Amino acid sequence: MDKPLKKIDHMMWDVNMPNSLVTITGMMILDKPVNKKKLLEIIETRLLKFERFQKKVILKNKKPTWHLDEHFNVNSHFHHIALPAPGNYFNLQNIISDLISQPLDESKPLWQVHLIDNYNGGSVVLWRLHHAIADGIALVKVLFSLTGSTKKESLSMEIKTENVVNEIHSLKKDIDSLLHTGQDIFHEAKELLKNPEHLNDTLKESWSITKELGRLFLGESVQGTIYKGELSCCKIAAWSKPLPLSVIKAIGKHHNATINDIL
Repeated sequence: MDKPLKKIDHMMWDVNMPNSLVTITGMMILDKPVNKKKLLEIIETRLLKFERFQKKVILKNKKPTWHLDEHFNVNSHFHHIALPAPGNYFNLQNIISDLISQPLDESKPLWQVHLIDNYNGGSVVLWRLHHAIADGIALVKVLFSLTGSTKKESLSMEIKTENVVNEIHSLKKDIDSLLHTGQDIFHEAKELLKNPEHLNDTLKESWSITKELGRLFLGESVQGTIYKGELSCCKIAAWSKPLPLSVIKAIGKHHNATINDIL
């Protein structure tokens, strides 16, 4: 059944531009090579349980609408490549930078999976998804639903117990609700109507954040920096090595800051 995009998803669809792609990219680094056939089976049996991943966006009555792709083929979304030797950080960085610079094919459902072999002796699974599909937290949960708590469970295609079935259905229900982020804002708005005195605090906080952002991006300190440069269609990916959570917490405690602040 066709459904119009929710307000936030609609906004994410509208603001997408060639030089500012509204896509979320995430990667899983695995110590050992990944079997292509097994990964495809996991995607087909777990990811495609979520209907959104088989829907594309069409214009219906001039409104962007989720529509089931009659020609859906998982192989159109799955790509398998290998890094050139020596298969290190810089090889992977170049490949990912090229990929995140390319827009998703809007004639198909808005996601891709890239299996990249020969990275430090193992593989990388790279996910690219349009932000209109869902917000980042929901997508993290979707990707976690593809795995199990053990290696054996992660690679198993069979669901053997009723409890596991119930857990999967519960997770699916939870994720399906998260995929409609606009509903949360609607409920927050209704609560605000019931308690109008909360509006002053909300406006105060929003204004404070707006002023802070204004100082950050409009102040003299950012003139001539990357924050004031022209947007380009060419993007560059970069990431750090894993950081111990205990160290981040210790730094946060020392500076009376949250983990998010430190990161």
